Amino acid sequence: MVATNQDFYARYHYRGDRTIRFREGRAPSAVLEVALGSDVAESLRYGLGSRVALTHGVSSTGLVSHDDSPFTVAGILDRTGTPVDRSLYITLQGMEAVHLGWDDGAPPFADDGVTQADDMKTLRPKNITAFLVGAKSRSAVLRLQREVNQFEAEPLMAIIPGVALAELWSTIGYAEQALLLVTSCVLVTGLFSMLVALYSTLNERRRELAVFRSLGMSRWQIGFLLVIEAQFCTWAGVAVGALMAAGAMALCRPIVERQFGILLVLEPPTWTTLGYLAAVLVAGTLAGLLPAWSAFRHSLNDGLAIRV
Repeated sequence: MVATNQDFYARYHYRGDRTIRFREGRAPSAVLEVALGSDVAESLRYGLGSRVALTHGVSSTGLVSHDDSPFTVAGILDRTGTPVDRSLYITLQGMEAVHLGWDDGAPPFADDGVTQADDMKTLRPKNITAFLVGAKSRSAVLRLQREVNQFEAEPLMAIIPGVALAELWSTIGYAEQALLLVTSCVLVTGLFSMLVALYSTLNERRRELAVFRSLGMSRWQIGFLLVIEAQFCTWAGVAVGALMAAGAMALCRPIVERQFGILLVLEPPTWTTLGYLAAVLVAGTLAGLLPAWSAFRHSLNDGLAIRV
């Protein structure tokens, strides 16, 4: 449950320049109105006009429910694939309204005579817990963060989301390194398998290579032919792997976005990815040098002689 104002719907951006849109209805404008994220509306089967009793907190007696002040669903947000889909949004005045008469965290008694209608027009939020600020330059962001953290009149903390996410990725980077190690082992195994396959077929292809020699091909050309064959196998493996990865990402993208709120973006390969691909192609070429050298050493008579 998030209490906010109209600026959230107008100024909040996600994944670059995407803005929040309403699939149905509008933003809450009255005190006891609520907007639902798409996941909330779908999982709880709420629609426009539904009455929602907000619940929060954990205590020895269980959750605290504001049944005395139900909210009316005014709008349902379009899917974003972010935590926005799993939240409910009310006005700042609505947060003040649901706590009218709640002395020391306890709900009001029926005979207290406290009615929300008495103070609906005079409600003013007394405090907020967080707000988003945008700056025009990176230097201004760092300066603003320092000023907020050093502000003595109020205990505030300024957090730069990009820096926080970078720290998070550095913490879980060990898993990425482990996956990279597994990928390297798979790559080495594949190249070794290709090397063994090319080398083991040389005995069966001796006559074929000898015929090429008899037609005028030199030893260098025979060796180059085997290197080209190894490169072709490597290129084919890279192309098939890239197509399978893109296909798997395209198939899993809606599922992952719906279940975990993570967007799998299909983007052109980065320079790092191109570097990995170039390393694979070079390794495939080197793997073809051993069978090429073995074929280079074979003589013409070795392939054409009749063996008994």
